[in-house]
Amino acid sequence: MKCPKCGEQLPLLSKVCPVCKTVVDKEDGVPDAVELASALDAETVNIKKLVHQAGQIRPGAYLWVYLLVAGCFLGLMAVKTGAGILWILALAVVACAIPAFIRSRKGGIAAQLAESKVAYEYGITLVKRYFKGSSEMSRFVEESNNTVFQAEEGIRSGRRRSLAVGLGIALAEVILCAVILAAVPSRQEIAEKKAQAALEMPSDYDGQVAWLIKNEQPEKAVETYLSSEYNDEFAGAAKRVELCEALCQAGYTLQAEDFVLHCCIGKMQDMDCAKAVVLSHIAAGEKEEAASFAAKCTGLRYKSDINKLKELIK
Repeated sequence: MKCPKCGEQLPLLSKVCPVCKTVVDKEDGVPDAVELASALDAETVNIKKLVHQAGQIRPGAYLWVYLLVAGCFLGLMAVKTGAGILWILALAVVACAIPAFIRSRKGGIAAQLAESKVAYEYGITLVKRYFKGSSEMSRFVEESNNTVFQAEEGIRSGRRRSLAVGLGIALAEVILCAVILAAVPSRQEIAEKKAQAALEMPSDYDGQVAWLIKNEQPEKAVETYLSSEYNDEFAGAAKRVELCEALCQAGYTLQAEDFVLHCCIGKMQDMDCAKAVVLSHIAAGEKEEAASFAAKCTGLRYKSDINKLKELIK
């Protein structure tokens, strides 16, 4: 701005001509230099504050990335295991990632910087329009531009650091999910393991007998008893009864008959073994077979038990 009396260029923050001492009022529509400089200073300070905020590592800004990774993991788990509940969880997690992404875009440092730069650049435009000839204002603008440039560089550097940390966390999450996914057996693997387990005979006596009967090997189930420690007239009584009942329940009544007649008659609880066979025949509507079997049980420990068998058949 020039002095209207002598034409001398006035200093930026002065309203008095240094040559002729004339007091100069600001022109109509021309912004006050002090106010304009203060406004530009305020925006420059605000931009500097953003640099400090940007320098802080904020992995939470990438929450939406973590949620997307978790959603993909749950989806893959659902495909592998066939668990329907995992599909629901996957969709819910992915849905949560959408508002998280929107919040990260709206409230980010970049958005705040853009807002401050709009106000700053408007102030620079006013300076160039009304104070173009002011060397003092030119220096002020140059210094402010350098400050803003350094601030933008600092913000970009801080964003890169946050991005590196965020991606590092996301990568760690991916690796962890991949390890878990690889460790969890698939539906097919579980089915194959169950099938394999069904094919493998257990090592304990009860498990072996049950497995052999289930796999249609009643004769080997009898052989397992005969070769076990339970093949004893007194101590093995309960196991003999259990084997007879298991054979009859599985439909192997004839094998149970043979076992009773050759391995149980005359021993402890032989009546219980014979009774299991008779009741199995009766349940199947085979009274004649039941009577024929009872007639062969003449060697029971107690003769009265023969009549008890016959009473069951009537």
